[in-house]
Amino acid sequence: MLTQGERLKKIRDYLELSRQEFYELIEIGQSYLSMIERGERPISARITKKIALKIPSINIDWLLTGRGEMIRKSSDDSIVQSTGKSVQGNEGFVQAVEQFGVNDPPGVYSDLQKEIACLRHRIKALEQFISNKFPDFDTGKFKKED
Repeated sequence: MLTQGERLKKIRDYLELSRQEFYELIEIGQSYLSMIERGERPISARITKKIALKIPSINIDWLLTGRGEMIRKSSDDSIVQSTGKSVQGNEGFVQAVEQFGVNDPPGVYSDLQKEIACLRHRIKALEQFISNKFPDFDTGKFKKED
C-alpha cells in the first residue's frame, strides 16, 4: 500500500504538475511538500482541506487511508455525516475540519489510523461472534458500502 506521501505524489503526477506548481496550488512550502512526499511528515488537516477544496475530484479517503480509488466516482458524491446531513463531494470533510479545527497535534493522523484499524478489528470480531452465536442473523445488511 502506498504511503500518504506517495499518494500525494501520485495526485501531483496525475495532475501533471511540477512540485512548484503543486505547492503553489495547495499553498504550502516546497520543503514541507517534499517532506510529506518522502514520508517524513503526515498530511495535516489544513493541507487536506486545501486539497479537498482545490481538487474536488480527489477522494480524500484514498489520500488519507489508501482505501478506494484516487478519483471519486460521481456516485460517491453524496455522503452522510454523523449529523445525518447529506453533503456533496469533499464538503463533508471540509465541514468536519472547520468544525473541529485545522491545527493538528503531531501524529494525529497516525493515531487516528491506528484507532480506525483497532475499530475495524473489533467490528470483525463482533461480526464473527454474532454469526457464531446467531447463525440466521444477517450482519451484511448493516455494512456500509465502500
